[in-house]
Amino acid sequence: MTTLPLTLFQIGGHILSSDAMSRIPVSLVHTIKGLSPLFTVLAYRFYFNIRYAPTTYLSLIPLTFGVIMACSANFSGKGNFIGLISAFGSALLFVTQNIVSKKLFNEAEQAEQDNQPMKRRKPDKLNLLCYSAGLAFIFTAPIWFFSEGIGILGDFLYDASIDLNVKPGSLDHGPLVLEYIFNGTFHFGQNLVAFVLLSMVSPVTYSVASLIKRVFVIVFAIIWFGKPVTHVQAVGFALTFLGLYLYDRTRDNKADHKAKMLHAKQESLLPVSLEKMNDKSSNGSPMAQSSYANGFVNGFTKDDKKNDDII
Repeated sequence: MTTLPLTLFQIGGHILSSDAMSRIPVSLVHTIKGLSPLFTVLAYRFYFNIRYAPTTYLSLIPLTFGVIMACSANFSGKGNFIGLISAFGSALLFVTQNIVSKKLFNEAEQAEQDNQPMKRRKPDKLNLLCYSAGLAFIFTAPIWFFSEGIGILGDFLYDASIDLNVKPGSLDHGPLVLEYIFNGTFHFGQNLVAFVLLSMVSPVTYSVASLIKRVFVIVFAIIWFGKPVTHVQAVGFALTFLGLYLYDRTRDNKADHKAKMLHAKQESLLPVSLEKMNDKSSNGSPMAQSSYANGFVNGFTKDDKKNDDII
C-alpha cells in the first residue's frame, strides 16, 4: 500500500501528459510543466504552511519565464482547452508525487536511524522504485491491451502475422523492439537518478533542477535537427540560467531544510505500546532490564522488602 499512491500518480501523470501532447504542441506542454517549482512552493506555503523568503519567490520569476520563453517560441496559439487541462493536471500530479516520495524517503531514513524492525520500515528509494515500476506495469497492461492489444491479436489470429509498418514512418519488428529497449532503459535510469536526487534535496530544489532537463532537451533538439535559435529562445535561455543563479544565491536554507524534514517520523518520548516498552528495556542496562521483574523496582520481591524492614 506504500507504493500504490506513487504508482497511481505516475500512471495518471503520464496518461495526462500523453493526452496533452496529442492535443497541443509539445513546447506548450513543457512550458506548463516548467511551472512545477511554483506549484511546489505554493503547495508548501498553503498546505504545509512553510514560508520561504521573499527572495526565493522572486528568483523563481525569471526562472519560470525563461523556461516559458525557451519552450513556447514556436507556439502558434492554436491550443486546445482539454489539452491545457491535461497538461496542468499532469504537472500537479508529478508535483504531488515528488512531495509524497520525499515523505516516504524521510520516514525510511528515520526508521533506519531508530533501528526499527524491518517489518515496520518504509521501502527505501531503490525498493520503492522497483515496486512502483512493477505495479505500473500491472496497471498499464490492461490499458494497452484494450487500446492496441486487441487489434494486434486480431491481426495475428487472422493471418498468423502482425503488420507493424503499414503506416508511413512506422517501425518494423526489430527496430521497434530496439526502440522499446532504448526508451525503457533510459526512462528507468532517469527515474533512478530522480529518486536518488529527491532523497537528497527538497522537492522545491528538485523541481528547479528538473527545469535544466527541459532546457537541455530544447538545446539538444536545436543541435540535432540544426534548427536556428530565435531571439525569444535566446532570451529564455539567459533568463533560465539567471534564475538558477539567483535561486542558488537566495535560497532559504531554513525553509528548505524544514521542507526536507517535514514528514520525518519523530519517535515519541514515552512508549505508546508494551512492545515498544519491551524493546527499550531490552536494549538498556542489566539493571534496567530487571527493573520491573515481578512488578517491583530493581527486581526486589515482597519477601526481600520484609527482611529489609526487620533488619
